[in-house]
Amino acid sequence: MSHTAASRRFAIRLLGSAVIVLLLSCVLNTWINPLWVTPAPWTDDGFADYKPIHKHPRTGKAGLAIHKEWDAAIVGSSRLDIALDPRDPLWEGRKVVNLSLRGGNLCEFAPLVALAAKRNTLETVILGIDHYDLTSPVTIPDPGAFEQSPLAENSHGFEQKMRYFIGGSSTEMSIKALNYRAKGRLASYDRLGQWSHSLDGRPFRSIFLTDSLPQAVTWIDRSRESNEVVPEKIAALKAILQTCHRHDIALTILIPPNHAAYLMVFFEADAPDPTFDTNRRAVHRIVSDFRRDHPNMPEVAIWDFCDFHPLNCEALPPEGESRRMDHWIDGTHATPAVGTHMLRCALEGDPPVIDGAPYGTLVVPETRESKPAVIRAGYQRYLREHPDDVEWVRKQYHQQVGRR
Repeated sequence: MSHTAASRRFAIRLLGSAVIVLLLSCVLNTWINPLWVTPAPWTDDGFADYKPIHKHPRTGKAGLAIHKEWDAAIVGSSRLDIALDPRDPLWEGRKVVNLSLRGGNLCEFAPLVALAAKRNTLETVILGIDHYDLTSPVTIPDPGAFEQSPLAENSHGFEQKMRYFIGGSSTEMSIKALNYRAKGRLASYDRLGQWSHSLDGRPFRSIFLTDSLPQAVTWIDRSRESNEVVPEKIAALKAILQTCHRHDIALTILIPPNHAAYLMVFFEADAPDPTFDTNRRAVHRIVSDFRRDHPNMPEVAIWDFCDFHPLNCEALPPEGESRRMDHWIDGTHATPAVGTHMLRCALEGDPPVIDGAPYGTLVVPETRESKPAVIRAGYQRYLREHPDDVEWVRKQYHQQVGRR
């Protein structure tokens, strides 16, 4: 046999092997559908609770939005990702998905809401806007992950779809899902998109020191550089309003809560806007202006939970004690027990009275004006009622700043 013929046969075998590997990858990825973007008639629903979308949350949440049928969607950052349960009885049997994104903001929420509205007949969207979002200069936190997801404008091409079906990342996630299912290990996100497993199990104080406090310090530093509303965020919120208006979707906006230990850092640091008034006013103004220009759009309720309400002031467990708190995972993430109270406001318009005070403030012109004073008064009450917690937070904050 000539050298040329042998080379040709080797190349054919090599090519055939590659084709077989790609076909096997395609079969595996469509059978498991690890990121919700490769559905097929033979997809096994038994993998729904084992999909590792926490590895690629932008792709996974977009896939959930596209390839399932939903009546309502929850969209926000990890605050809503954890706190709002799509299975809560307040939803009264509606098909609800939690599309919230860890570290997400309005610039990612806008294409996500548009995608969900395009592929579903949504009745309701609950949108979480964090207390600093409109003044944060961060638009797309992870451009690479965003561009590789269905959220990007250029994500619908043939090459991108083939990457989902036969790409190495999809195959890796399929193998991971197989391992999860074999070991009976539930994935971080359940089949409705809520981050309900594999939460940080450390004590509140430990997470506060490594996550919550550094985050607060970072945002304070950024606000000292500029506390102006970012034009891209204005455009993103307007785009969400436009999507909901075009598709006749009822929209409710939530400003999620934070624990008082986190909020007091902004006062201790003498931050430019410790009551987050700039963000609150911007949200209200943008919504009001849009509804003025679109008078047939239904009311858009804005509920604010970011204050020193007693529920947000839960006492910290003693130092050295590993007991979990009843309502808080860390300084910025409340449990679904708090999320139920938030949902009551969003779905029923009726803030529950907890520890003698309504939980949740409906942002209207009157409350918008009075909210900063309410937060300042709550801060003073927190100083009086939780002196040990206050002293610990002060000590940790000054140590953190002193190390820089």
